[in-house]
Amino acid sequence: MTIKRKLITIIPIGIIALIQFIAIDTSNPEINANNDCLNLTNAPKEIENILKHSCYDGHSNQTKYPWYSKVVVS
Repeated sequence: MTIKRKLITIIPIGIIALIQFIAIDTSNPEINANNDCLNLTNAPKEIENILKHSCYDGHSNQTKYPWYSKVVVS
């Protein structure tokens, strides 16, 4: 294996390893219950449960980040 080929392999791996130390912002803003769509619309309990289970994690200020969200890929 030539030096050029080794560098083409090692440099991208090194860059990917280094960017893992850059932390992303995983803080959630404070929750204002007055702005919650479920409180504004008085949705039925079963609709409320579906929305909280299916949508709130990614579309609200109540996001729970899984462990793999800390892996930087680009």
